[in-house]
Amino acid sequence: MIRPQQWIKNVFVLVPLFFGGSLLDTTDIIAAVTAAMAFCFISSSIYCLNDIIDVEDDRRHPVKRNRPIASGKVSVKQGYVCMAMMVALSFGLTTLIGEQAMGVAAALGTYFLLNIAYCLWLKRFAIVDVCVIAFGFDDVVKTVYRRGDEAERQHRYQRGYDVCGIEKAAAEEQRYHHEDILYPLVWTDYG
Repeated sequence: MIRPQQWIKNVFVLVPLFFGGSLLDTTDIIAAVTAAMAFCFISSSIYCLNDIIDVEDDRRHPVKRNRPIASGKVSVKQGYVCMAMMVALSFGLTTLIGEQAMGVAAALGTYFLLNIAYCLWLKRFAIVDVCVIAFGFDDVVKTVYRRGDEAERQHRYQRGYDVCGIEKAAAEEQRYHHEDILYPLVWTDYG
C-alpha cells in the first residue's frame, strides 16, 4: 500500500548534490537525504489515498485486485490511518532539516495538496497529470538547495537540476507508471 519500491524515484532529490558541488557539504547532504525520505513518506500517503479512492476499480483489475485495500486485507479505515501516519512522518522529518525546514515543509504540503487533486480529479486529463508530478519534484529539489546568496543558489540549482533533466525524467516515469489507470479516451502518448 505504501509502495516502497516506488521510493527510488525520490533519489532525484539527491542528484543535485553531485552536480551542484555539494557532495562534501554535510549540511546539504543531511538536508537532501532527509527531504528525500520525507518525500518518500508523503508520496506513500498519496498511494494510500489513491488505493482508497480507486478501491472498486482495483477490485475489477486483474493485477490491482491484489492490492491490500482492494483484496480486503486492509480496511479503508486502516488505509486512512496509514495515510495519516505517512503524512506525520513526512512533516516530522522536516523538523530535522534545519534552516530549510519551513521551505521543505511548504514544498511537501504543496506536493501533497496537488496530488490529492490529482487522485480526485486531475489524473483524468492528459498532460495535466505530468505537470502535477513534475511540479512536485521541482518544488522539493529547489527548496532543499536554498542556502547561500541568490546567485549561488541559482548556480547550484541550474548545475544540479537542469543538467540531469530531473523534471522530464520524473514526469515520464510517473506517466508510464500511471498509464494503466488513466482513462483511455483522454490519454495520448506524447513520447
